[in-house]
Amino acid sequence: MISEKKKLINRLKRINGHVSGVTKMIEEDKNEADILVQMMAIQAAMKKACGIVVEDKIKQLLSNSIEHSINSQSDECTKCSQFVNLKETLDEMDYDELVDFVLRFTK
Repeated sequence: MISEKKKLINRLKRINGHVSGVTKMIEEDKNEADILVQMMAIQAAMKKACGIVVEDKIKQLLSNSIEHSINSQSDECTKCSQFVNLKETLDEMDYDELVDFVLRFTK
């Protein structure tokens, strides 16, 4: 499940409106260069939308892994507080650079 669902849906609705605008430009025989500029903007917006999904999945996987590690330890776990601290750090982390890296290799 995507935790940033509202953010993603709003972005996709804006992209949809942008696509409609480009369609209208084509129907009205607007300048090809202007159409291409708008299409590149749509492509960049889709990349950001993909980034939302990728970031969310990375966060889910890391969080689940840490939760599993905590739950698999004994009650007197000396490392549990370290896992909890790590989870809190990951929750606050900026994933933009990691998402950009992942998306570069998914073309």
